[in-house]
Amino acid sequence: MTTTTRLPTDGGTAPSDRQVRLGVLGAVLVVAALVPLLFTGPGTDLDASSVVRTGRGIVQHLSYTPSRAPGTPVYEAAVGVLDAMGGIPLADLGSLLMAVVCAAAFWKLAKDGGIAHPLPTTLVVVANPWFLIAATSIEDFVWALALMLVGVLALRSRHAWLAGVLFALAIGSRSTTVVLVAAAVLAALWEGRDARRDAAIAGGTAAVLGAALFVPAYLSADRTFRFLHNDFATASPLVQLGRFAVKDLYLFGPLAAIVMLFAVPAVFALRSRWRQEWLVRFAFLGLLFSQLLFLRFPWKMGHLLPTVVFVALLLGLALGSRPRLLYGVVVAQLVTAFVTVNLFAPNHPNRATSASPELTAAWGPVVRDTQCRIRYRHDSLSPVRSVRERAGVCASPFAVVER
Repeated sequence: MTTTTRLPTDGGTAPSDRQVRLGVLGAVLVVAALVPLLFTGPGTDLDASSVVRTGRGIVQHLSYTPSRAPGTPVYEAAVGVLDAMGGIPLADLGSLLMAVVCAAAFWKLAKDGGIAHPLPTTLVVVANPWFLIAATSIEDFVWALALMLVGVLALRSRHAWLAGVLFALAIGSRSTTVVLVAAAVLAALWEGRDARRDAAIAGGTAAVLGAALFVPAYLSADRTFRFLHNDFATASPLVQLGRFAVKDLYLFGPLAAIVMLFAVPAVFALRSRWRQEWLVRFAFLGLLFSQLLFLRFPWKMGHLLPTVVFVALLLGLALGSRPRLLYGVVVAQLVTAFVTVNLFAPNHPNRATSASPELTAAWGPVVRDTQCRIRYRHDSLSPVRSVRERAGVCASPFAVVER
C-alpha cells in the first residue's frame, strides 16, 4: 500500500509562523545558555579522552587506533580536526552544532509526518537532561542521531543515494546506529514499490559504505575482528534487567514518567495506524530496537538518546488533541535537569548489582554533570585512566557529588 503524508488531525493545526518564531527563539536561548559549558573541558563521558587521543592520532600522524571497540571513525576524525583547529572548546562546539541539526531535523520530520504539534514534540527531545549534556560534550550520541535523522529526511524526499551516504556516516559516528537505520528501512516494507526500492538502495549503500569506514579498525587489529570485542562486563540477567529498568525510568525522570502515563492509552491506540503511516512504524520499530540494544548493554545514559527521539515521536503522534501533555513532559524534564528525586540507592553507583528503596532529593543530571566536569576539568585528558575517569564516575546516576 502506498501511503501519503498524514495531515494534522484530532484538533491539530499546521504550525504557524508564530510557533516557528518561538521555536527559533527558544533554540537561540538554549544554545546561549549552553555555550559557557564549552569551556569546561571535554565533559564527563568516560571515553572522551580516548576519543581526543584517537582524533589527534588521525590528524597528526595519519594513524588510527579506535578509542574503544569497534571505533567511531567519522566522529573521531571530526574531533581530531576540530581539536587541531581550536582545541577542546571547538570540539565541544561541534557537538552543540550537531545537536541543533538534530533538533531541526527532528522538527522537520515531525512536521512533514503530520504531527499536529511539532514544536512541543521537538522540545520533548531538546529538554531531555541527557540530550543537553551530550550537546556540550565530546560524545558521539548527537552526531550519530543528527546524521541519521537527516538521512531519514533524505530518504523520505526520494534521495535514496544521499540517504545511504548519511546513514553510513551515522553508523561511522556510532556503530549501533545501524539498528535505527534498519528501523527506517523496515518501515518502508508496507509502502509502494518505489518507496521499497528507495529503502533498499539507502540500506544497501549504508551497509557497504558503513562497513568500509571500519576497515581502518580492522587493520589496526592486525586484520582480525578483535576490534569488535568490547570490554562491557555482562552481569546476571536479573541485574541487567534492573539496570535497564532504573535507567529507563531516569531517562526522563520520575516526574516526567508520571505525566507520560496519561499518554499510554493514546500511544497504544497508534497501532491502528500502523499500515497507513510510515512515521508510526518508524517510531515503534526504532523504540523497540533501541530498547533491546540497551537491555543488552545497559550502561551509559547517553545510549538511551535514541529512545528519547522515538518516545517523543510517539507522544507527538498520539497527543494531537492534547498538546498540554507534551508541554507537561517538557516542563517535568527541565525540572529534573536541575532537581530530581532518588527512588533507589544502588550498592555501587555506575556498577550496581543491587539497590534498596529510598526517597531523597538530589541535584539533577545537568547540575551534577556541570559540577563534576568543572571540578575535574584538568583530569579529563590525564594518561592515568583512574584519574581521567573521575569526572565520569562523579557524574554517574545516583553518585554523590562531594562538596
